Amino acid sequence: MSSECRSNVFLEVDIYIPEGVRCCGQHLDRNGLIFRPLILALTSQNRPYVIPGADLQQLLGNLRREAQANDKLFNPNKLSEEEFMCLFSLNKVDFAYLLTFCDPVPHERGVRHISSKDLMTFLCKMRQGLSDKLLATLFNYSSRQAVTLAVGKVRTSLAMRFVPENIGTAAITREQFIARHVTPFANELYNNEPAVPKVIVVCDSTYAYIHKSSNFRILRQSYSLHKGRHLLKPTLLVAPDRYILAILGPYFSDTWNNDAEILRDAFERDAEILQE
Repeated sequence: MSSECRSNVFLEVDIYIPEGVRCCGQHLDRNGLIFRPLILALTSQNRPYVIPGADLQQLLGNLRREAQANDKLFNPNKLSEEEFMCLFSLNKVDFAYLLTFCDPVPHERGVRHISSKDLMTFLCKMRQGLSDKLLATLFNYSSRQAVTLAVGKVRTSLAMRFVPENIGTAAITREQFIARHVTPFANELYNNEPAVPKVIVVCDSTYAYIHKSSNFRILRQSYSLHKGRHLLKPTLLVAPDRYILAILGPYFSDTWNNDAEILRDAFERDAEILQE
């Protein structure tokens, strides 16, 4: 076991493991640390033990680096599944899968790579709505501008591959949509010929609240008399099993953009929707 692994056990459960102790590789994660559930299940004997000088120096050095890093928020291995879901609305397996879609973003001086810390910051901002200044403090960024850059490059990276492959009429065929996402109940309820399955979607607008604009025209167009607030209206095409087929808009929230007009505009702008 590495010194970092033994130090991590000491930090987690106050158990010191001497140098030379071995551990099966299948019990270690990608960072060479014992999986947290296994650490919590460890037992020990409370007896005096003299730590050799070199081992003690190494242990204190690891503890010092750990204290300086203070990286719990952007280290997935130190967050429980409940904490991870609360912060990012994803479990660790889904987060790792989403990270595979984060390709490097082209830049005039080369490319900008996406780290797990950048993706966690982006998801936390989307889930919690925190300011960039606060995120810089929580995730140990050098400045607010660094957070803005990280969030921007993650958004750009996901738009390059993840969004086209998962959202929109081009991401799935008609046959796949019917087989995977049209439930038997919806087919019986909305299809006049249940023996011949058809595409069934729910089209509705939701609200994205915004601040008042300094542009008077946008100020008027974004004010909703129904809600009494300034907002935009993204329109979603959703399958009966909650699969999001496409996102239209966003549209302004004035009287000219009711659900019927939004749907008409969507059909006029995107002929693929009618073809699919």
